[in-house]
Amino acid sequence: MQYELSTKENVDLKYNANIFSEKDFVFDVNAAGLKVEGATLDEAAQAELVKKLRQRVIDYKAEIQQAGKDVVKDFPMDTMVPFVFMYYAIQFSETAKFS
Repeated sequence: MQYELSTKENVDLKYNANIFSEKDFVFDVNAAGLKVEGATLDEAAQAELVKKLRQRVIDYKAEIQQAGKDVVKDFPMDTMVPFVFMYYAIQFSETAKFS
């Protein structure tokens, strides 16, 4: 999910408040860039595979947004820990270098 800063008018107090609103979710996969190993797929099968992938990602996002604590049981949290660490390490550091 991505958020953008926008404003919302408060009619009662007559001012514009800064708010974060969710940006439109765009997940676009091009079938031409699809690489499949171990099988040969024709264009129709590639398009169907991309369609299913796109729908699964959108469904997964919706499931996560609606989730309570344990609704998303098969989410591989161990894959997220390095990214969380990198995010907070960068937030608390003055400089960040990647080579």
